[in-house]
Amino acid sequence: MFEKYYNELIGYFSYYLKDKDRAYEVVHECYSRVLAMSPHKTPIREPRAFLYRTTRNIIINENLKNSRHKHSDINTEQIMDEQAEQPLEKLASEERVTKLNEAINALPPRCYEAFILYKFEGFSHAQIAEKMGISRNMVEKHIINAMKVCTQCLKEINE
Repeated sequence: MFEKYYNELIGYFSYYLKDKDRAYEVVHECYSRVLAMSPHKTPIREPRAFLYRTTRNIIINENLKNSRHKHSDINTEQIMDEQAEQPLEKLASEERVTKLNEAINALPPRCYEAFILYKFEGFSHAQIAEKMGISRNMVEKHIINAMKVCTQCLKEINE
């Protein structure tokens, strides 16, 4: 069922990523994840949309991981010292990060994508609008909604 979309996905993501080899990698990862899914799961009603969404999520998650590694210039010894001195603060901080991560991952797909591109990738509203094929106004709404979710999450954590 999914095979008929393979070339279409490669073409689209080659254009989207501006890198054909990278497109092959993410589409292969998508297919391996889909094939690994249990056959007992609910049947996929829209396989084409499912494949596109899964591939986009792979790209977004990898970009997010890469941007976190790229921007981490904290001294390892400093982290070790802080962890030894402040175990309760560290635990609370990890809990905040985990809860925020869960809140961000629970965002609707388009809202999630706009937020990640803005906050973690540093794209402008205009760049996001062009990349996602939506208006700048819609980008702003997505980012505002995501920020509200994050703010609410932080309020709940601090209570």
